[in-house]
Amino acid sequence: MKRIYLILIIAFLFLVGCEKNQVLQYQVSAGIQMRFVNTQAQREEWPDEFTANVFMSYSYWTMEEEEITVEIEKELLIQRFEDSLSVYYQAVENFEIPEITQEIWPRVDVTADINGVEWTGFADVQLFPGQTVSVEIELYPGLGADFEGFPTEGTAPLDVFFEDYSTGDIISWQWDFDNDGTIDSYDSSGQWRYSAAGSYSVSLTVSDGTNEDTEVKVDYITVTEDSNEMIFVQGGTFEMGDHYFEGDEDELPVHSVYLDSYYIGKYEVTQAEYEAVVGTNPSYFIGDDLPVEQVSWYDAVTFCNLKSQQEGLTPCYNLDDWSCNFSANGYRLPTEAEWEYAARGGVNWTDDYRHSGCHEIGELPYYAWYSDDQTHPVGTKLPNQLEVFDMSGNVWEWCNDWYGFDYYSSSPPSNPHGPDDEFGRILRGGGWGSSADGCRVAVRNSSYPGLSQYRYFGFRFARTPR
Repeated sequence: MKRIYLILIIAFLFLVGCEKNQVLQYQVSAGIQMRFVNTQAQREEWPDEFTANVFMSYSYWTMEEEEITVEIEKELLIQRFEDSLSVYYQAVENFEIPEITQEIWPRVDVTADINGVEWTGFADVQLFPGQTVSVEIELYPGLGADFEGFPTEGTAPLDVFFEDYSTGDIISWQWDFDNDGTIDSYDSSGQWRYSAAGSYSVSLTVSDGTNEDTEVKVDYITVTEDSNEMIFVQGGTFEMGDHYFEGDEDELPVHSVYLDSYYIGKYEVTQAEYEAVVGTNPSYFIGDDLPVEQVSWYDAVTFCNLKSQQEGLTPCYNLDDWSCNFSANGYRLPTEAEWEYAARGGVNWTDDYRHSGCHEIGELPYYAWYSDDQTHPVGTKLPNQLEVFDMSGNVWEWCNDWYGFDYYSSSPPSNPHGPDDEFGRILRGGGWGSSADGCRVAVRNSSYPGLSQYRYFGFRFARTPR
């Protein structure tokens, strides 16, 4: 516990030339001095000046054996001084005490309000007429709850670490990290994960065994939604492939696929999001809200691993052989089947929709950026039935799977992950330069996974619920 050593210099001045019955007068000079280790933190923590209250009381006996009690109280201005080695304080005032002619034993009490905390200390002193004494008093902070959180704002999920900065002889702590009336921790420090967006008040109650004090910081933690929040896709069965026989042969045969539940990004990964994770922006068209492009498949899965690590999740990808651990809770690319299921609307899927969110070509401009000359900000067209944006148009999106021309003829009926090894990785959804036909949800495309200098290719991520 932090202590302040306070030095009271009590000096008595004897008046000479006394006649019989003349009263002797003495003066007390109080100097308060506090010394600390020379650190920048302490230099910034303490004020330039404060006021201390010095209270002195003592008793003495008269010649008539009458006990007299004297009490003296005065406020002293305490100012801060610094030298090359320390920070200290001293009083800039003196105060007088009534005349004494005999030994006294005053008690000196000092209180000071420093940064909103009351510090107290006392000393018992023995004084003789004409004597000067130096008294060292330890000041202790009173009971006061205080804490800090790091960080206090960010996107969900946000992990916040809390440190106790309370004063006093504390023996117990009670934390309520989200102000719901439930004690979340009894430790002196703590950590809390805020999973949902919102403003959260935090309270800490401390006790010294006799008294309690509570500090409540209102709306102290601010959590915002991730710029690319994830949409939960309820598992189910759908018919995958070209229902209208208007595409290429690799879109056939139409076949039933069952998928477990998963999460998928509400938006394509933006340039701002990519740069925040990776530190670079490889895009040709520049804009924070534009989808990142000119990224290879390897770039996309590297991003997923880095984002997972930054959020304390288990990465999905082994970067030695580029295999994916679908049991991990980190970010990954969606499988081709997951991508098409989400594009069709998930459990609300229908074979009536050629494109994500609509069927007729006349409706497509409301849902997709296509037949254009550049990318556009994500989320500015209408979403599909799952509230997922831009699954038709804007940029082609990398999927996890290898591409197999006739894979649909032999793919497993449950949670297919693509062939074991082929030349190219799957791309889905069409892009800003595609025709309306190229933006159909059944269209399959592929490219060499190392190809990056291509302004049509972007991605969105997925996660396995854990």
